[in-house]
Formats: sequence, structure tokens, C-alpha cells
Amino acid sequence: MTQVATLSISGLTIETPDHEYLLKDTSIELFPGEVVVLSGPSGCGKSTLFEVLAGIMPNGKNGWRIAGQLTSQGASTNLALNNVACGSLVFQDYALFDEFSYFENMAIAAHHSGTSDKDVIALAKALLPENMNLNASAHQGSGGQQQRIAIARTLLSNRPILLLDEPNSGLDVTASRNVAQLVHKIARTTGRPAIIIAHHFHDFVDVADRIILLDPKAKALRTLDPEADALERELEVFSEIETISEIPTLALSASGTCSTTAMKVMWLAKYFRHYLWVLCFSPSMILYMSLGGVLVGFVSTWFTFKYLPFAEYLTPLLHDDTLAGIGFIQYRILLPLIVSLLLAARNGAIIAADLGYRVNRKQIIAMQNLNIPHRIYIQFTIMVTLVVSSLLMTVMSMGISAWVSMETWSALFPDSSRHVFRESYFFSLTAGDGIVPNGTGWVLAKVMGSAAAIGLASMVFGLSEKNSVVDINRGIAQAIVISVSLLLVIHTIVSIIEF
Repeated sequence: MTQVATLSISGLTIETPDHEYLLKDTSIELFPGEVVVLSGPSGCGKSTLFEVLAGIMPNGKNGWRIAGQLTSQGASTNLALNNVACGSLVFQDYALFDEFSYFENMAIAAHHSGTSDKDVIALAKALLPENMNLNASAHQGSGGQQQRIAIARTLLSNRPILLLDEPNSGLDVTASRNVAQLVHKIARTTGRPAIIIAHHFHDFVDVADRIILLDPKAKALRTLDPEADALERELEVFSEIETISEIPTLALSASGTCSTTAMKVMWLAKYFRHYLWVLCFSPSMILYMSLGGVLVGFVSTWFTFKYLPFAEYLTPLLHDDTLAGIGFIQYRILLPLIVSLLLAARNGAIIAADLGYRVNRKQIIAMQNLNIPHRIYIQFTIMVTLVVSSLLMTVMSMGISAWVSMETWSALFPDSSRHVFRESYFFSLTAGDGIVPNGTGWVLAKVMGSAAAIGLASMVFGLSEKNSVVDINRGIAQAIVISVSLLLVIHTIVSIIEF
């Protein structure tokens, strides 16, 4: 009796954005309960094929072109027109939801596929060790525990096939064999075919029914018998062995010291340019801070004159003094505070997120290991950039606020000369012999103190230990809360001393 395929694709074609074919007019069939090893040289398109089967690589995405006729569970789909998620993907890094427990990671998949909590518990008992705490946070467990949860969660999504991307990555020999046996048992028990990508494939070949080789030369999928030696011979055909010439002796000469110093200056400039753009000169930053200046200028001017008590009688008497007061309050109090708050909300979050990611991805440790001075390239650069950003954004916001105040005032008093506005608005700031506006020292103390508070809070919480995305998000929130609290204290203390 002929076995009916769980999934079949004919005319499968995958074209890259560079108009190169990974696969061209090939076919694939998967049968109930079989275990298949998908192999091929690095970069040949195995993961891309997985994305197509998982429904996360639709035709046209980022320039990719997909074609073929897919048939699964009696339904046929043209991949050039529609994508279909026929496979549940177990990611190499597991992709568990850090904010949930193990049980919740499985339950959320079950609840979105119509599976009951009883089925979740039954599956957990079948796949997981008895002493495993399902209420533990997902990011706290070992790699083996997370992997089993990821497989269980994938099964609960109730897709026709199971896709496993490097399921034995980072595992020792015993653990790798256990995973292979687990996948084989799941496929046979559930009747779902399982496809496995694995660079270390020997343990999976032992339990596989066949091997599918993605041939980058023929742009096709070829079926092989499940023999590790045969697969190795096939893969050797695609490998390129290059001879290595004599490795030169590396030495630091006297002239090399100068060159090394110049290189360090160059790298420092690269980091400074990066953070200066992100924290200061990016279009979103300019627009963000400009909006703050616009709001301060409009609100302080419009509502002061519009709702001045007994405006009909007092405006002619207090007009000039009111304008002088608006200029004073904007320059000495409102704008330094608003600019600092906006910087804490935006740049504090960016810095904490940037550093948190670097910690989580072991980039800081890598810099230490490579003798790269991260404290200078990153921390020092961030602090300098924050100071520069604070100064420039304060000056820009003050200019925008003054201009918006003048335009708002002109709308309220259309018959008055703008010379009157400028003379009154800047009166309290320019009174005296100096060319520097009165109170500039106090403004600098507030702005620079706030910049220091934002930088320190962001770096303390950004550089703390990060084991998951949840830790990164928590660090961002803590950095914003603490930096805002500190700058409010700084502005209060300076203002009390100032006045």
C-alpha cells in the first residue's frame, strides 16, 4: 500500500535578492513519522528552506522569490502567491519567551492551537524529567531543559511537520544522542515527520530514515541513504581546501607603537561618531527635541497672555514685564528641565539598551579578552557624547522656543512690532555688561549635572548582568526611572541655591 505524503512540494524554487538560485524547480516529500536529516554545505540555503516550510519567508520578503506547489493535509498552495506555515520550527537558540515560566511557554502555544492544559501536562510528563520545575522562569534553566521545552512547545502548535535547527548545538556527545533518540521517538509516536539541520549529524543519521542533501551546484534536493560516511563524501565534494602559507611572526616594533596609537585614535573616533549620531544628530533626535522647544515656547506664551487675570486692564501695564518673565522662566527653569527629561527618556533608554545587548551577547567580555579598552571606546565616549548632546540640544531648544514664543506673541498682538518682543523677552537675560546671558552658569550646572546622572544611571543598569531579554528591558526601565529621579533632585537643589 502506497503511503500518503504528509507534505509534498513540486517545482520548488528559491531565488535570493541577488538573483541567485538556492533551489530551482526541485521537489520534496515528507512521510508520516519519518526522521530526515537535511544537509548541505554552509550557506547553501538550508535555513531558508526551513523558513519557507515554517511560513516565515513569504514570496517577495526583502527581495526573495519563492515558487512551487505545496500540498499538505489535502490542501494545495501556490507558494508564489501565498505562504503556508506547515512546519513548527524549533529554533537553534530555542526562542523561549523569557517573561513566562516553562509551563506558560507551552500553554501559550497550546491555547493558540486549540490544545487543552491536560494535553500540555501529559506531553510535559512524557518529554520532561520528573524533577523539572515547570513553574521556573524560562531563562533560568539549563540548555537541555530549555531545548526540551522548545520541542514540547513546538509540538503543541499542532503543525504537520517538525523542523529542528541545530538541536544538538553546544551539547556533549551523550546529550546529543539523547536528543536524537527523543526526536525519533516523537516522530514515531505522533506520526509527524521531523526534519533536522545539524552540522554534527552522526547521531541523527543513526536514527534517520533518509538524508536530503541540498546540492548548491545542481540547485536541487537529492535523497541519500542514512549513512554518515556517504554523506561525508558528498559534502567533501563541495568543500574547498586551501593551503596556508607560512604564518608570519607578529612583533611590535618601535614604529608600530606610533601606528597602534593612531589606530586607537581611529577606533575611538569611530565609536564617537557612532554615538554622536545616535544620541545627538539623528533626524529623530532633532525632531524630538525640536518638538519640546515648540511646546515650551507656545504653551508658556499663549496661556500666560490668554489667561492673564483681568487681561483687558493688566496687559497694557504688565506686557513688557510678562514677556521678560516668560524669557526668564524658559531660559533658566523650563528648558533646562524639559531638555534633561527628554534626554533621560530617549538617550537613557538607548544607552541602557545598547549596553544591555552588548552584555547579553558577551561583546563586553570579548572586548576585554581582545584587550580592547571598552571603558574608553564605549563608556567614556557615551559620557562625552551625552555632554555634547545636552549642550547642543539645550541651545537648539532655546532658539526654537524663543522663535515660537515670538510667533505666538505676534498672533496674539498682530499690531505690535517684533522689536518690542525681542527687547522685552531678552531683557532679564541680557541686563548687565557681559555678553553671556545671565544665569548661564546655573543652566550649565543643571544640564551638565543631568547629563552625568543620565550617563551614570544608564551605564550602571545597562552593564549589569543580563541573561535574557527580560533583564535588558528591566535595565532600561531602571535606568530611566533612576536618571529622571536624579535629574529632578539636581534641578531642585541647583534652583534652590540659584534663587
